[in-house]
Formats: sequence, C-alpha cells, structure tokens
Amino acid sequence: MLAVTGVNDCRYCTYAHTKMGLRAGLSADELRGLLSGDFRDAPDDELPALLFAQHYAENGGRLDPEAWDRLRSRYGPETAAAILVRIRMIWTANLLGNTLDAFLARFRGRKVAHSSPVSELAVLLLVVLLVPLLVPAVAAAALVRALTVRLTRGRGPSPAGRPA
Repeated sequence: MLAVTGVNDCRYCTYAHTKMGLRAGLSADELRGLLSGDFRDAPDDELPALLFAQHYAENGGRLDPEAWDRLRSRYGPETAAAILVRIRMIWTANLLGNTLDAFLARFRGRKVAHSSPVSELAVLLLVVLLVPLLVPAVAAAALVRALTVRLTRGRGPSPAGRPA
C-alpha cells in the first residue's frame, strides 16, 4: 500500500495506510522508509511485490509485461493477481484522493497544476454514481469467492453438484 501511495503522494491514503501500518506493528522509521521508497528493512519475501508496486505507480499505472512475468514467477499466478488487484485499488484510491484535493484547492481559489476543473468534476461525479453500484458487486464477488474456497476445500458439494 505504502509503496504505491509514496509515489502518488495522496495525503488521505498516506494517513490511512500509515495508521494501518502502525496497528500492524510497523515502526515510524519503517513507515517512513516505505513511503520514501527505501525498502532496506522490508522482509525478503515481500521485496519483489514492493518493487513491483513502486514500478507500477512510477509508470503511471501501466503494467510492464516483464515485471509482471517476474511477479508471477515469484509468487505464482493467483497470488500475483491478488497483489495486482490490491495495487490497482490503491492506485485508484490515490488518484481519487488527489483529484479531491485538486478540486478542493480550486474551490478555495488556488491554482492547480496538471489538472482541469472538468476532469476533477467528472471523476468525482463518476465516483458518486458508481459507488452505489460497486458495493453490491464487491459483496457478491466476496460471497462467490468464499463459496468457491469452501467448495474447493471439500466442505460442500463439488461444482458438478456431487459430494466432494
């Protein structure tokens, strides 16, 4: 989370992810390191994911096929896909937070570089319209995933309807 947020510099996400990191037991120095792109203290098993996340954010949310292949090789296709989904969610939240900040700054009469009032309003309106649709979709996806896990662990009928 912090590898992407450190690149995108979203103050809302920085606050939220830092608070989560503190709750998870990270020190203030570890959090500062993650936000600044210093992964010296990162566990070896997490370092490839952190570097991938940072690279993704630095490249404007574009997926580098070689980096993606390395991530899949390191973690396997399912875990790599889950990492990418989380990175994209954080990337999107960062952009929304930064868009909100630009809109609020403009509303307060400050000039905003690299943004336009039309794009800010469009993004914020799109969020307001899509959130009511996304909440049930995310809940349904979580339910399907939970049922799939339950079925694949032998706690219910097989997908064909026969006992596992």
